[in-house]
Amino acid sequence: MSTSRVVLGLVFLLAMVGTAPAQVGTTQPQVSTAPAQIGAGPSQTVQTFAFTTSDSASCINPPGPCGTLVALPIVLRANSSLIITFSARASVSMTSTQTVETQIDCDVDGNPCAPDANGVQFVYPVGCCDTRSFTWVLSAGMGPHTVHIKWGTLNNGTSIIGNRTLAVVAVAPQTGTPPPQTVQTFTFTTSDGASCINPPGPCGTLVALPIVLGANSSLIITFSARGVVAMPSTQTVETLINCDVDGNPCAPDANGVEFVYPRGCCDTRSFTWVSSVGMGPHTVHINWTTLNTGTSLIQNRTLAILAVATQARPEPAK
Repeated sequence: MSTSRVVLGLVFLLAMVGTAPAQVGTTQPQVSTAPAQIGAGPSQTVQTFAFTTSDSASCINPPGPCGTLVALPIVLRANSSLIITFSARASVSMTSTQTVETQIDCDVDGNPCAPDANGVQFVYPVGCCDTRSFTWVLSAGMGPHTVHIKWGTLNNGTSIIGNRTLAVVAVAPQTGTPPPQTVQTFTFTTSDGASCINPPGPCGTLVALPIVLGANSSLIITFSARGVVAMPSTQTVETLINCDVDGNPCAPDANGVEFVYPRGCCDTRSFTWVSSVGMGPHTVHINWTTLNTGTSLIQNRTLAILAVATQARPEPAK
């Protein structure tokens, strides 16, 4: 099966939802500010939950909490690793005269999603419009739960969020004979700071995540990062993000993507790559570089990988 058909299959699965929460299908979340890795077992069961709407919601100045933006009930059939992605298109009201830092927080039953409880910033422009996304992870137990996305403003202004989607993929170990196509998840998350300092040039590897695939697989690789240009830099800094698997560039190509962060604090960027790789051990790298003079500081970041097998798992030896 081709990579494009596998990716489209997963996208189609997530797309089959209305504007109200859709259910198909947590132990308390374990959250740490230190690097955390979750490797799902070789044979998995998968559930998906999603909420999407284009109804507008406003978070009005003065700065402060604006409550719950999305509350998505889920019911897990087994203890699961959750990959939680929230994407939102928004603007700042024309009555505002500056960009507005919008704080986005994720929790499950009131327990913060990893990497930590500090949330991330979605910075939107005056007028119209821009889009932000971030991915969190956590381990959760069997049974009913609610995933919350909460928001607030950090400076004077009015954020208006319209199109938004909350997508949750829950992967649990499966017992018995694996199906012809299996799914594995691998994640890394941390809030430890990392700096890429001027002059411009490569800053090495930001994340290196070892994975072991039980079959030839198509990988969907998502990297999300909250960052800032460290003072006393006086301009925004273009931070180039590259993805590779064992040194081979992830698709679409080897050119990487730019995460442009503001001076001061803070904003969030995300990108998804794909790659087809063989059964066995591999390492996924996220590398970074500055393209102009300045210092990028990245803190909260998540690398989340969905591996979908493109062939039947070999039968165990009799």
